[in-house]
Amino acid sequence: MKHTIRISLSLLTLAASAAGSVAMAQEQGRVISTTPVIQQVAVPRQVCTQEQVVTQSSSKSGAGALIGGIAGGAAGNAIGNGS
Repeated sequence: MKHTIRISLSLLTLAASAAGSVAMAQEQGRVISTTPVIQQVAVPRQVCTQEQVVTQSSSKSGAGALIGGIAGGAAGNAIGNGS
């Protein structure tokens, strides 16, 4: 009995929604005025170019590597007790 009631309620709901959409499709009106909406929208794009760049070359002395080697040796000696 409950199953029959559910089916009839769903059929009524379907019929009511169909009747409502038909009524909305038949509505008509006269346009009094319009205002255009104009807006610029930025479209992202990627541009690839090739350029020549002049740089100054600096000669590296290796002092940073020398200081890093000495600091690393000192830390290893302190941690490993010289062995």
